[in-house]
Amino acid sequence: MEKQLGFLKNIAKVIGILVFFMGIALLIEQYFVADALVPAIMALAVFVISYVTDGFLYGIIASMLSVLALNFAFAFPYFAFNFNIPENIISAVVMLAITIMTSTLTAQLKMQEKVRIESEKEKMRGNLLRAVSHDLRTPLTSISGSSAAIVDNYEQLSKEQVLQLCRGIREDSQWLIGMVENILSITRIDNQKRSMGIGLAVCASIIRAHDGVITAENRKGGGCCFRFTLDMEETE
Repeated sequence: MEKQLGFLKNIAKVIGILVFFMGIALLIEQYFVADALVPAIMALAVFVISYVTDGFLYGIIASMLSVLALNFAFAFPYFAFNFNIPENIISAVVMLAITIMTSTLTAQLKMQEKVRIESEKEKMRGNLLRAVSHDLRTPLTSISGSSAAIVDNYEQLSKEQVLQLCRGIREDSQWLIGMVENILSITRIDNQKRSMGIGLAVCASIIRAHDGVITAENRKGGGCCFRFTLDMEETE
């Protein structure tokens, strides 16, 4: 069902953009008598289609339709298909080659941009994880060392020394609590209300990493209702 919707959406884009640019080409030819601009306008249409649709298929379809449109409406005899004239055949071949290369290049650029964005996201998540891990490791090491000193040397330590170590454990624990609260506050959803079990925070991070949206609201009968949306992507 999702693939069918994606296919229909892309086809609608192809038809709409081609009709729009073909209308512009007809107006230019009628009022300015600039036949040389028409192929460039249709090539621009194919470029736009390749940019806003998924994969190579729709750009190639658009290029073929552009060739037919040029032969039908902008080449003699007008408003009739005629591939017997050498000029029309050469024009069709050149137009098809240009538009196919354009759609291929555009698809490659889109893929490279997608890879770059994903790489930046992974790099940012990695930096955040390393920074958090470093900040958490220091107080945890202090807590572990102080508690180990109390357990292993309790008989040799004075009461004041034990209290001092315990104060250090309490201070580091309070610092850790504050750090965890700050981390969890990052996953707030709407109206600055916290979502966090940790599982929900992870879900929110994954959804946002994929350019999705997650929302939360109270139900009249009690409890909460969580909704999220993700863009559909056709896989070929």
